[in-house]
Amino acid sequence: MHAKLLDYLKKARDRQVMDGLNPVSPGIDVTYEFGRRIGNRIGMDYMLLLADKFFNDDESKDDKL
Repeated sequence: MHAKLLDYLKKARDRQVMDGLNPVSPGIDVTYEFGRRIGNRIGMDYMLLLADKFFNDDESKDDKL
């Protein structure tokens, strides 16, 4: 189950990254837009890191018991 969730989150992260490669529409503040896109990617990476750590810590605690 954990692997399924992590795979789903990785796919969602990849979609965010691919959407970030689209050109910026005229009239949009470029610095804001690219900051938002980079923030989305970094946030998704951090979420994946924490989810992976949570599941691995949870599994290691079960082994010690």
